[in-house]
Amino acid sequence: MINCCSITEFCCSITEFESESETVSISDDNMKNLEEISGTSTVSSSLTALSTLSDIQSRPSFATQRFNENGYDRFGYNRSSFNREGFHGSGSKYNDYGYDKKGFDKDGLHKSGSGYYDQDGYNRFGYDKDGYNSNGYDRKGYDKFGYNRWGFNKGGLHRTGSKYNEKGEDKFGYDRDGWKYGYKNGFDRDGFNRRGFNRDGFNRDGFDEDGYNRDGFDKNGFRRNGLYVDGSRYNEKGYNKFGYNKYGYNREGYDGYGYDRDGFNKSGYHRNEHWVNIDRDGFDRDGFDKNGFDRDGFDVNGFNEHGLDRDGFDINGFNGNGLDRDGKCPNGN
Repeated sequence: MINCCSITEFCCSITEFESESETVSISDDNMKNLEEISGTSTVSSSLTALSTLSDIQSRPSFATQRFNENGYDRFGYNRSSFNREGFHGSGSKYNDYGYDKKGFDKDGLHKSGSGYYDQDGYNRFGYDKDGYNSNGYDRKGYDKFGYNRWGFNKGGLHRTGSKYNEKGEDKFGYDRDGWKYGYKNGFDRDGFNRRGFNRDGFNRDGFDEDGYNRDGFDKNGFRRNGLYVDGSRYNEKGYNKFGYNKYGYNREGYDGYGYDRDGFNKSGYHRNEHWVNIDRDGFDRDGFDKNGFDRDGFDVNGFNEHGLDRDGFDINGFNGNGLDRDGKCPNGN
């Protein structure tokens, strides 16, 4: 006989699957199966329930895939409704059952019933019974042999038996000459700091932060006041400090507003507000001229000024000789 308890257990199974997995959708047929289970008095409840649940789960429509390869949905929550930072959808660090993202409650007990350690043997802080994490290091960063991830022990000796590692640096990053990671007092062996400037404020190319060398010239030969090395405002090629000639055009031929001598910009459109959508060839942004034809001579419907399309046929399907696409006359001959 099927009792209410069996039905309740089955429904709870459905509910539990939904909370731990993706969104569940049960078809009318499956709902009918549930009704039949509740009304049948001769079929084994456990076998029927398991069979029906298995049938539902095996159908492609049972669950809709909505999690990425990392297990998070578009809102940043996993199947258990926790985000990457460990917060539940409710805003708490714990779900409605009192467990955090790793399955531990506030007292550090795991939901699996295995005490203070999960199935992999780690507590809520990520350490096993011996005090090591999954990478093999204890809380202070040392492995079971007493070395940190850089190979040094607490006494400062490297696993090679020396005070220095393979790079010649000690536990704190200093070499035998007192240089730390290649720097001493903020400068490397060549006299440059991490930003690439020496004590005088010049980089390896000899220019300061503003781009001027010791003589006060930039890389193009101009002083801060805008004068070239010969005292003029233009260099030997006729361009000033900002790269413009005396007519106001740069090396590419454009002025400060981006227009050339003819008034067109790099996209080919004119500065004149009445020509703003017309390029130097007379075509607008859609590729048509003032008569409505494109560069090949066809209008928006695909016909030229003679009313013929690109294949040479008019709107009725006949060419200049009066023949259709099959080479026949209007009368079919």
